[in-house]
Amino acid sequence: MLVFQTAAAAYMEPTDVRNGEYLVVLDSAGRKPGIQVGFERRPCMFGLLARWIDVVRLVLLEDRPDKAELASLLRSFLADVDGRHELATEASLAELVRRTADVALTR
Repeated sequence: MLVFQTAAAAYMEPTDVRNGEYLVVLDSAGRKPGIQVGFERRPCMFGLLARWIDVVRLVLLEDRPDKAELASLLRSFLADVDGRHELATEASLAELVRRTADVALTR
């Protein structure tokens, strides 16, 4: 599981997206964005020239969050890395998100 505090697209490699490396992507509310690789024009040579580069974009496909799937994934993650099975089963989704960020971002 990869956990990001900011937009995950900034950390995703276009090649990995094309190769299907990311099986499930969920935001902290449980919404599933689609992952797309596109092209973006970026300046180079002190702004005198520009080139096209591959970029990853997350596009919201569905606005209804799947809170149950997100909670299940986070509970499983916390049980594996934190070993606190009983706390993970009792926690609210907001608490699971917070606890996952605390655990994952300090590893």
